[in-house]
Amino acid sequence: MSFSRSGEQYQNLTITYSATDSVTIVNQYAVIANFVGVQSESYASTIKFSDGTKLDLSEVEADLMVSGYGDDTLIGSGGADTFAASAGNDVLQGLHGDDTYHFNSGAGEDLILENSANLRYQTSHVEFGELPVDTYREIDKLEFGADISFEDLEFEVVGENSTDLKIYIKNSSDSITIKDQLNPQENWGRLSEVNIDAINADELGPNGEISKAYWMKNLASSFGVEALFSSGIERFIFADGTEYTRQEFATKVGYTEQTSEGFIFTDENGGTLDGGAGEDVLEGGTGNDIIKFGEGYDNDVVSDDGGWDTIEFNGDVSFGEIVFSRSGDDGNDLLIELAGVARNSMLIKDQLADNGKEVELFKLANGTYFTNKDIETILLSQSITDTADTIVAFNGDDHIEARNGDDEIEARRGNDTVDGGAGTDTVILKGKKAEYTVTQDGTYTVVDGPSGTKKLINVEKLVFVDNDGNEEVSVLVANIAPEATTAQFTSLEDHNLVLFVSDLLSYVNDPDGANPELVSVSNAVNGSVVIDAGVVKFVPLQDFYGTAQFEYTIRDAGGLEATGSVQLTISAVNDQPVVASVLVDQSTPESVAWNYTVPAETFSDIDGDSLVLAASLEDGTPLPTWLTFDAVTQTLFGTPPQDFVGTLDIQITASDGTAEVSDTFELTVAATNDAPVVAVAQQDKSIAEDTEWTYTIPTGAFTDENDDTLTLTATLADGSDLPDWLLFLQPLRPSQVCRHKTSPEHLILNLRRQTGPLKSQIFSNYPSLQPTMLRQLLLLSRTSLFLKTPPGPTQYRVALSPILMEMSCLIVQCKLMARPYHSG
Repeated sequence: MSFSRSGEQYQNLTITYSATDSVTIVNQYAVIANFVGVQSESYASTIKFSDGTKLDLSEVEADLMVSGYGDDTLIGSGGADTFAASAGNDVLQGLHGDDTYHFNSGAGEDLILENSANLRYQTSHVEFGELPVDTYREIDKLEFGADISFEDLEFEVVGENSTDLKIYIKNSSDSITIKDQLNPQENWGRLSEVNIDAINADELGPNGEISKAYWMKNLASSFGVEALFSSGIERFIFADGTEYTRQEFATKVGYTEQTSEGFIFTDENGGTLDGGAGEDVLEGGTGNDIIKFGEGYDNDVVSDDGGWDTIEFNGDVSFGEIVFSRSGDDGNDLLIELAGVARNSMLIKDQLADNGKEVELFKLANGTYFTNKDIETILLSQSITDTADTIVAFNGDDHIEARNGDDEIEARRGNDTVDGGAGTDTVILKGKKAEYTVTQDGTYTVVDGPSGTKKLINVEKLVFVDNDGNEEVSVLVANIAPEATTAQFTSLEDHNLVLFVSDLLSYVNDPDGANPELVSVSNAVNGSVVIDAGVVKFVPLQDFYGTAQFEYTIRDAGGLEATGSVQLTISAVNDQPVVASVLVDQSTPESVAWNYTVPAETFSDIDGDSLVLAASLEDGTPLPTWLTFDAVTQTLFGTPPQDFVGTLDIQITASDGTAEVSDTFELTVAATNDAPVVAVAQQDKSIAEDTEWTYTIPTGAFTDENDDTLTLTATLADGSDLPDWLLFLQPLRPSQVCRHKTSPEHLILNLRRQTGPLKSQIFSNYPSLQPTMLRQLLLLSRTSLFLKTPPGPTQYRVALSPILMEMSCLIVQCKLMARPYHSG
């Protein structure tokens, strides 16, 4: 079995003993105030089982009050309950009785809901004032743990209406919130379900509880102005014995409780009710009263029991500053507000109930006056527009012209005339359909019943609502389906078309004037369509222009639908050209004429526009002077100057006359081989005949701007070969094999000593030259060996002698030349 509290005030005990079976003891924890004080109902005290076992329900109550480490909701019994501190974020609701709450470190974030919601009052036809009221007043306490002093606490006013007090422990996440601690009147003297035979019911609250008005008129003189049962905590107690009343605690913390600043009433003799500044309660008796109101009066609440009553506005108030509105659950209260920086209001209870207790006249200081009927007319006009309205009539004879829109008119008591106007309009009547008769009187539909006679025109439907909320519908005019015609709109290529619903509905006809609504869009051609955030959005296909369409469906108030078409003319807009094929980087040597034609497929235009090309550097600056672009042939041409070496970023731009696009490529200008120059002119030489002569060309005699390695050759001045007796030897270079174009007679091997190992030999497809032909004396750094060779081109694989093998490295340079053979 499991146990839980139920009911609006948790006054019931529910016992569940299977998945679907339960029994509820109603008002098990309700509390009765009677002649002996406050007592719990406690209808049941014991549960008895078939085996004879008994369970005392007081044990259940104790279990329900035990909190664990989680987030619990603990509800008091209605008597004097104690709520122990525990971990978790708990909700603690003490209900009636002198309850004690605890708050310690580690208690989590708790919420106290302290009121007397479960307190009921029963009487045996006696006046309430004869009961021991002083025994009913409850004192609720909040006790702080031993480790908490007042200085350890911080306070904050919180809640939707800033009426809750939140208490924190400094440097801790623990807190406890007391709901309505700043608004003790929230629970003013709550004694519900009163036997109204003994007390004037008009002086009680909506639930039969004692109102502040009743208390102030009948009980305050005997028991004081303090409420019997104030919301929140009355005593704050610390471990060192320090104790504060709620007023002392409010003063020490620094907050102010909300109170009504005045209660003024008259009796059957009438009088003047003038609350002045402050939050006042003004209650008129059955006499003729004058009620004062104006700027600086703050917010007053007025009720009246009868007589001829007048509200007089002070001299600062004009009619244009007064704002009227309906208030209360049934809309029978009148709220009057004055325009201005500070809020000034007067709430007149039941002013619109037509029960004889309203204020009859409203008078300005300039002598202008208006009646309650004038105010009702103003309120009706405020609720009527040319769209769908909800209009609530008054308990009198009303004339309502609802105008356009699918309106709902709630008729109340009285003989009303209602013109629904255009649209599908509904009149709502109180009572069962069988209690009314519906007849025709010319153009009017006449409805007679318990709420009076209603003359209706342009009303399509009646709804009868009984006291249990059950509805019965009577259709006066058969619904005719709406007509959705073809709508036409224009848009632009690649632009979304956004239509308001009203744009489409302007193409709709409804014979009933029922103002159909748009329910869907679909079947888009050459695009897509959705209803998004209350608008219709059509997105055409990319780059599409021409005719597109979609369908829209509407529904009237009677549920009938129709579908129409939307034809769209989408005009072309200029599309930007695009790069279809990127340009390829180019290169050219300096001083060499260069040209490049931009490929025809580089750019494209979906509109088919002719494109004009232009060229510049990438940063938009002009091309260098040596480079030209011919827009007709789409060709770049020019000759880079000598020594103009580097990279140009060239931009080609294609334009259709409105929009353009660009692409870039790199033109690399490479250096060319410049001819060497004579740096040091050679001087003429002379020698005697038959004398050996040697001359070495000085280093630096020739220079090269490109720093290339220079190879020297020697000829006669006319370009012919040197004479046979004159030999020009090149500097030796590794791996060099020299051939003479003519058939040589001799092979000369020039050998030079190098560092490093011997890496290779010279190979040939011809017979080997015998090693013995190499002289063993070849140990010098430079040696010439003269060998006789056969006629014609000849190559040799030279096998080196052992003495040459011992050298670190031999670099062989071969030169074939015609020279006489010298033996030995």
